[in-house]
Amino acid sequence: MGLDTYAAEKINGKWAHVPSDKYNDVGPLCGGLLSGGSGSSSFRGKAYAEYVESATGESLYQDVIPNETVIAMAHDLMVEALWAMSLYRGRGRSKADEEECLEKLALAKWFKITADNGWSVLGWW
Repeated sequence: MGLDTYAAEKINGKWAHVPSDKYNDVGPLCGGLLSGGSGSSSFRGKAYAEYVESATGESLYQDVIPNETVIAMAHDLMVEALWAMSLYRGRGRSKADEEECLEKLALAKWFKITADNGWSVLGWW
């Protein structure tokens, strides 16, 4: 089953997708058929679901992840990304290792931007 993941805020009691301009400098993320990927307020959640659950204990397969939880997830993902980068730094990383580290960092940045703006995360599948 596919999953698209969106940053959203409640306006007048209804969920609204947030503008993508805050995410311009995030980095490489996988997009889906209806989600944007890099430089977007959405990404293909299915591509990251296992990693996110492993790093944070939270599943992306939720209708709504409230901002309080997104804040904790952003922290956990940043710790994981920085750990991965330090693990490979100076050890003759392969191109694949480097790309994986950059993608983990991009995901952490996406969650941090979402958390810092008080937004929630919506799942659609």
